[in-house]
Amino acid sequence: MKSYEITRYIDVEVDESKFTPEYLEAFKSAFFDVSPDGVEGHRQHLAELIAEGKIDTTTTFWEGYGDLREMGIKWSDEGSEIFEA
Repeated sequence: MKSYEITRYIDVEVDESKFTPEYLEAFKSAFFDVSPDGVEGHRQHLAELIAEGKIDTTTTFWEGYGDLREMGIKWSDEGSEIFEA
């Protein structure tokens, strides 16, 4: 049986001014702690959700982030590479 490793490239942009200390604390209280890495932790978290198909990318509202347009959240799928493991 062959195994493959897939690397997917997701570019995530956010409005950093929306990720205030108050927002980060509220997110931590309601969900989990992404804030040790601050905004960068949220970018990574969003990229993982998108890459793993764990979030509906056809909507403009995501739980924990609210209206994506208001948060300045944008992403692009830059493609993927497949390697034999």
